[in-house]
Amino acid sequence: MISKIKNLFLKPSEFQKHSKYQIQTTMLYEIGKAMNSSIKDLQHTLELITSSVPNILEVERSLLMLIDEENKCLTIRSGSGLVTNEFIKNFKINIGEGIIGKVAKDGKPKLVKDQSLEPKNELGVSSFIAAPLKIEELVLGVITADSKTDRSDFTEDDLKLLNVLAGLAAIDVQNARIHEMMRKKNERLTALFEIGMAMTSTLELQRLLDLIIDKAIYLTSATSGSLILIEEGSDVLIIKSARGLQPDAPEKIKLKLGQGITGIVAKTGKPIREGNVLKNPYYVSALKEVNSELAVPMLLEGKIIGVINVDSVRPNAFSAQDEELLSTLSSHATIAIKNAKLFEKLTDCQKQNPSN
Repeated sequence: MISKIKNLFLKPSEFQKHSKYQIQTTMLYEIGKAMNSSIKDLQHTLELITSSVPNILEVERSLLMLIDEENKCLTIRSGSGLVTNEFIKNFKINIGEGIIGKVAKDGKPKLVKDQSLEPKNELGVSSFIAAPLKIEELVLGVITADSKTDRSDFTEDDLKLLNVLAGLAAIDVQNARIHEMMRKKNERLTALFEIGMAMTSTLELQRLLDLIIDKAIYLTSATSGSLILIEEGSDVLIIKSARGLQPDAPEKIKLKLGQGITGIVAKTGKPIREGNVLKNPYYVSALKEVNSELAVPMLLEGKIIGVINVDSVRPNAFSAQDEELLSTLSSHATIAIKNAKLFEKLTDCQKQNPSN
């Protein structure tokens, strides 16, 4: 599809026979058609846009950046023309910083055309235009074009054209994200169903506990996790199953109700989602590299019996959706644990009274 669009770009001699406006309009139409007919692959869309800009606007380079919500900055997702992989990898602009950062913050396009200035801006050039990828008031990213091939200044018409491309890109980026979100949601619902089936078919308690924490880590893309139960008749929390922690963690870490993030959850019955554990005064370290923690209570007939806890080395790793998902898993898990414990007691009774 990209090659089809590139075929539309005419040689300089052919421009004399056609209206530049008509050619640009045709290019925009073909780009929009190609985007609508393509599978909602986000990277494909971004490459389609940036590969078109240098030819449409007659520039040396085009960059498309998306906002990284986690780190509050812009990173390059696609580039074409005079751009290296090293430049793309190392380029990062905080929201509100520099000309491009302000475009992302304010959602307003910008034209920089004073070539007499030294290239002190973030792109290292003295002439460029930038337009926000915007859906209503939501800014998703920024697209730029710099250095006209004939060394002329950019015009307001150039900026308007880039703004149109930014609008096309924003719609497709949003659609691709919605498509990906729905795919992940369906994947998670399927996984929850499969987990529920697996839990109901397992009556061996330890095997069930291991299965629960394995699935909790899988569903939330966590680095490590543990399933903690409150010891009957006491306020001590016992790690019954763990993954990704030190081998001696279950013996070494013995918290009480109200101690640590896990202990607070076990005491209050309310989940805690922490994006930076070092800022939480209740945090008790089980793994040095951890930055994020998500802990949800396990409630059985209104009584707190334990906590499912997952960790990640990434800051702000867990979303509200992860919290909801883990809480749903916890509800299924408590019922399965109750059944497994009843089966365990029944088995013990039969062993003690074989005649019965």
